[in-house]
Amino acid sequence: MKVLVVEDDPTSQLLLKMLLEKMECEVIVTGNGYLAIEILSLNAIDLVFMDVNMPIMNGKEAAKRIRGGEAGVDNIQIPIIACTAHDLTEQKRIIDSGFNDIMIKPIEIIDVKRVLNSYR
Repeated sequence: MKVLVVEDDPTSQLLLKMLLEKMECEVIVTGNGYLAIEILSLNAIDLVFMDVNMPIMNGKEAAKRIRGGEAGVDNIQIPIIACTAHDLTEQKRIIDSGFNDIMIKPIEIIDVKRVLNSYR
């Protein structure tokens, strides 16, 4: 499985990359939504883990643009998982902005396994 991690925090990037690689995923990491759209338009990606709050382009805006076709027609339905420190009271707004699922930070291996099993 080829996974894109979109996260501006280096510690969170490293954690997700290590967890995903342990689960035999190929991982590409980037730090903002703008670059995520570019990467998606040039690569065959199966799943995206995306932070909600990032500089340059946040996750909500990036998800909206991906769903609108800016990352290519093949990626309109790609599973996008929100990685956020927001509590679940924000869940509806996050899902409504184009995400398929939410993982609350701090990320734990059980959450990553659940998501991978759901979207393989």
